[in-house]
Amino acid sequence: MTVSPSYIRIPVVAAMALLAHTSFAKTPIADVTDTHTRVVWVQDQSEASNDTFAKGTSLRLMGLDSADDKGVHPLLSTVGNFSRPMISPDGKQVVFTIRGKSWIYAINWDGSNMRRLADGYAYDLWMDPATQLTWVIYGTQPFKAKGTTYSALKRCRLDAPKTVQPFWDARQVDADNFQVSRDGQKACGLFPWPDAGVASLTDGQWIKKG
Repeated sequence: MTVSPSYIRIPVVAAMALLAHTSFAKTPIADVTDTHTRVVWVQDQSEASNDTFAKGTSLRLMGLDSADDKGVHPLLSTVGNFSRPMISPDGKQVVFTIRGKSWIYAINWDGSNMRRLADGYAYDLWMDPATQLTWVIYGTQPFKAKGTTYSALKRCRLDAPKTVQPFWDARQVDADNFQVSRDGQKACGLFPWPDAGVASLTDGQWIKKG
């Protein structure tokens, strides 16, 4: 997990696992994290309830904020596809991708100001420590027609999505488990699955770790 000054960002799979744990569900989340915490995830609304990889359109975007009394609640009233939801480093916004459409959206934490950022699949959110600007890292050239593996990544500013820059094109990379280091020099992920490793974003080199 990545720790920011005000919030803890938990990957969606971890968030779902934590909330499903009986003892955790009965404990105020701030008592566990010891800080103001927001968690975001998707909840399957279909009768089958087997959409493990969030590919379907019967998902609800859910959130939990330790600082309010709402408890677990929907961030949006609609049901659809909200793939790989991520909280911005300042905890104020949520970014997700609508699979099938390959549309990347952002909303405020309260569900307001829904806006389309780019076309592709959102991989990660990274705040530049020098400028404090948050960038959305996203895939733009699908490597597999129905998957989340891309041959090239770009980045756009969360506050100014028309500001776009190349990010990575040295090797195909999966969206799952992709994370940029705090200093922005490296990224870990699957290049692509099942090859896990670390990429140097400065020179395009990649080292397999497992």
